[in-house]
Amino acid sequence: MDEHLTILLGRLTGIEVTPPAIVDTSSPDIFQYPLVYSVEPEQMVLEAKDISNLREYLARGGLWFADDFHGDEEFERFFEQIQRVLPESTAVELDVSHPLFHCFYDIPEIIQVTNDGIAKCRECEQWENGPSGKIPKMFAVLDERGRISILMAWNTDLGDGLEWADDPDYPTHYSKFAFKFITNVIVYAMSH
Repeated sequence: MDEHLTILLGRLTGIEVTPPAIVDTSSPDIFQYPLVYSVEPEQMVLEAKDISNLREYLARGGLWFADDFHGDEEFERFFEQIQRVLPESTAVELDVSHPLFHCFYDIPEIIQVTNDGIAKCRECEQWENGPSGKIPKMFAVLDERGRISILMAWNTDLGDGLEWADDPDYPTHYSKFAFKFITNVIVYAMSH
């Protein structure tokens, strides 16, 4: 995913990016990046150092983007961790009128990007974790100025959309949406 994103960003947008890096949330290195990306965040259990570091990172203007968690139970587990970082936070649902959807590419609708296994199985349900996993939504925790501090891509797997972009059996429209949306997230993080 990260390799495909880096190549496509350079080729299609002219944005110069450094190679992706894995950074522990408790590390001071996190402050070198305007955007951090978490995948399957419902599995994380933050320690005290992670919490204080992430709180400071967000206060300084960093954007935390979480992707690939599905259904009510996974949302609740992840949001419990968010509230440990920002106890007064609330999740606001974003619709396509938000500037995030228009800061580089115009995105007229939110598409559910499915993982590789589901996408290639035409007879399978095209969502994860039961009925509450059917409808993709974007949620945000906003700071006091209305800027997105934490962005949550719920009931969608944008990372897989990029990871499998070069697989001829993976649906092209998933990869296209994932690239456009994540590009907008990067542009938003750099400009807000």
